[in-house]
Formats: sequence, structure tokens, C-alpha cells
Amino acid sequence: MEKREQILRPISYLPMISDLTYGELEEAENMLSYMLEAKERPSSLDDHTIDRVIRLYSEKIDMVPVYKAQLEYWKNDKSNSSHFTAIDDLYTKTEDLYEISMEILGLAKEISKHTIDKIMAMSDEELAIRTLTGEIKRPS
Repeated sequence: MEKREQILRPISYLPMISDLTYGELEEAENMLSYMLEAKERPSSLDDHTIDRVIRLYSEKIDMVPVYKAQLEYWKNDKSNSSHFTAIDDLYTKTEDLYEISMEILGLAKEISKHTIDKIMAMSDEELAIRTLTGEIKRPS
């Protein structure tokens, strides 16, 4: 991916960026819940779905420094002092988004080892051994 120069936006973009960040955070919290459930039944997901989750949350993680740079830009502009509380809150939410995205990414990578596609690619013997040793959980 080609690196582009970041365009720093005026403070008038704060409500829009706040809405976007809160929306992304809510979506990430929902995805974390889904991934925690999927961890118990990794064979309920396929490779394509997991690859998409990994790609999406890798991109979100890559964007966090861009978001933080924008917030720092606003914070360093003393004319924005009336917005400092909102900027600080948004900075905290951005860090929360990063942490949750990292957790989702870790879960997705763990789940990727046991997707239905991986199980279907196993021989009957390999599947039996992995099931009997507890490496693969039996469907409930």
C-alpha cells in the first residue's frame, strides 16, 4: 500500500470524527464478543471470513496513528481549548479501539488454525488424533 501524506483537518471535523470513532468502537466491541464465542467453536468459521477479519482489523490498527496525529494536532492548537475534554475523551476511545482491535486480531489468528476449511483438509486419521488429544473440540 502506498503511503500518503496525512491531511490534518480543522476542529470543525471533531463531531464527525467522534461519531466515526464511537461507531468503530461499538462495532469492534460487538466483533470481540462474536470472536470470543467463535473461539469456543472455531470450526464454525471458514478461512475467507477469518482472513477478512484479519485484514479489516489490521487496517484499523494501522489507522490508529493517523487518528492520534489528528487529535494531537487539535490538542496542540491552543485555539481549540474549549474542545480539550472532547479531544481527550476521543483519544481514550481511540486507544480502546486499538486494544480491542489487537485482541480481535489475536483471536482471529488463533481461530484461523481450526476453521472448517482446515478441518476438512485433514485426513480422517489426523482429525481423529487431534480430536482424541483435545486439540480440536468436538462440536456441541
